[in-house]
Amino acid sequence: EMLYYILQPSAGPAGKVQDDVDEVLPELPQAIHNYRASLSSEQNQAVDIATRLAVHVERGEHRQKGDEDDPSQVRDRMRKKVRTIARMARMFKTLRQENETVIRLKGVCPGHKLAPGLLLAGKDKLKSELEMFGHVAGIDAVNEKRPELNGRGPDGEGEATGPKGFMSDDGDDSGGDGSSRNPTKE
Repeated sequence: EMLYYILQPSAGPAGKVQDDVDEVLPELPQAIHNYRASLSSEQNQAVDIATRLAVHVERGEHRQKGDEDDPSQVRDRMRKKVRTIARMARMFKTLRQENETVIRLKGVCPGHKLAPGLLLAGKDKLKSELEMFGHVAGIDAVNEKRPELNGRGPDGEGEATGPKGFMSDDGDDSGGDGSSRNPTKE
């Protein structure tokens, strides 16, 4: 249905519809009249506008005569519509065929959103993007580890000896080599 409506000629450059205030609308059956009486004035106005538009379209007055005079514009507009539909078809084909890759890629992308144009690029671009994220994750794995303290193993066993800033056993602020941080001049 969407394809049908996209390919239909448009109602004109601005899509103008003339309001005929004097236009007589068809008489409503009693059940619908009772229903309309329960609506607010804004809702009744919206229903009136929709009814006028429906009558206008049924009569075929929605098409302007100027559009059919210039076939080059009509062809150009149709070409653009076909290109857009082809682009959408490529996107949905990629999405359908590479669903698993897309889901994995969404998991590693920031905000769980794919980069614009990635689905249009095709499955090769999806796979290379996923490989790039895997490569970067492998490189960054070193940064993700817990830092090891000098003299301590990764399991936390051993003595805290080593880098400056750690308190030694005797309570002074030495850096482990016996020297004091704030030597005083004598």
